[in-house]
Amino acid sequence: MKRIFCSLIIFAYYLSNISAQQLIVKSFEDDPLDNAAIKFEKLDGNKQACALVIVQIALANVSFEGDIVAVEEKDGEYWVYMNNEATWLEIKAKGYISPKFDITEKFKSGLQGKTTYKMVIEKPVSGDEPKGTIIVSSNVGEADFYVDGIKQISGTPPYKYNGSEGVHKITLKAQGYNDESADFEIKLGKTLKYQIKMKAEGSFQLDGISYEMINIDGTGSFIMGSMESLDKLYTYSGLRSYKIGKTEVTQALWKAVMNSNPSIHQGENLPVENVSWEDCQQFIKLLNERCGTHFRLPTEAEWEYAARAGGIHKAEDFAGGQNLSDVANIAGQTIDVASKRPNAWGIYDMSGNVAEWCEDWWESYPSKRQVSNNNKKSFFKIVRGGSYADSDKISRDKLRCYFRGKQKPENAKPIIGLRLAQDF
Repeated sequence: MKRIFCSLIIFAYYLSNISAQQLIVKSFEDDPLDNAAIKFEKLDGNKQACALVIVQIALANVSFEGDIVAVEEKDGEYWVYMNNEATWLEIKAKGYISPKFDITEKFKSGLQGKTTYKMVIEKPVSGDEPKGTIIVSSNVGEADFYVDGIKQISGTPPYKYNGSEGVHKITLKAQGYNDESADFEIKLGKTLKYQIKMKAEGSFQLDGISYEMINIDGTGSFIMGSMESLDKLYTYSGLRSYKIGKTEVTQALWKAVMNSNPSIHQGENLPVENVSWEDCQQFIKLLNERCGTHFRLPTEAEWEYAARAGGIHKAEDFAGGQNLSDVANIAGQTIDVASKRPNAWGIYDMSGNVAEWCEDWWESYPSKRQVSNNNKKSFFKIVRGGSYADSDKISRDKLRCYFRGKQKPENAKPIIGLRLAQDF
């Protein structure tokens, strides 16, 4: 019979390898005065009496691995029956790093049959609970970072958070953007990277159909129109900050609002077309009523400024660069929105696919600065961006950022659609 250990024994070997995230072995001793291993005897595969390890741990759903014959849970204790001469035992509990014990470090010959052993396992002290790390990036310059409804920090992403194992709700809040939340998992002892993409305030879903807005920071003025073509006038145009649609309005969204689809080329994710300026006003009116929003068509100045990404693209360029095939659909019919490469501000199809109605009445550029021309001095409304039909060399100029088209507001054509705008 092994000698009795009357005092609690803490293994220096284990303590030197335990982190704050590990379960702690408080004691492990044999108890020859406890005859439970004999009274409730179980035999191993060799028909020999098992050793019984009574594990005291204040956790539920604990599992064990090693030279194990059977495990029974009894009143907050786990009775672990192990093979005669068993040499290792691992304890697994959700949310904790599992200590794996080499029993020969304590009992050189392993555990002995018909002997009862007592093991006490403790959780880490408060504040040292097991943790993992997540790093959250985003597309915004600055935001408030929340975890499970508690604000952690305000500042520039990425955000680093150390927390307990499991699923946590992460929320970002930023001026000019919709609040965005997502559930992310933290895994014990690991660092995981996630991304939350924030959408401009005004982005919405209607009947499951999403429409995303892009924030445009206004400028005091920019040079509008072409400076290189002698027959193209230019002017300065003052702008305030505003929002513009990331894509053209799709047929799916139009149908959700209008319960009809006038488009010649039919497809849920194709841009709506064959709509007049007046049709667009009715669509926007009904959309605003349903969503409680204040959408409108972009002014001509807003449209060009967004197409040129402020000034990154020249007016003589296409929206997104000089390579037409990368950024514009001129295939003879419409294609799904956002199929081509966006411009530097992430806005799609401002050259090609369908031309787009603007809010303004058409007139020659005035010499003074302007934001928009809403004085009715003509019979035409501005149309911008060119369409899928502008494939020959002459009509390709219609796809350039500076080009100004015009149509009567009551006219509907299969080459013209719309894009939404909104005040900031």
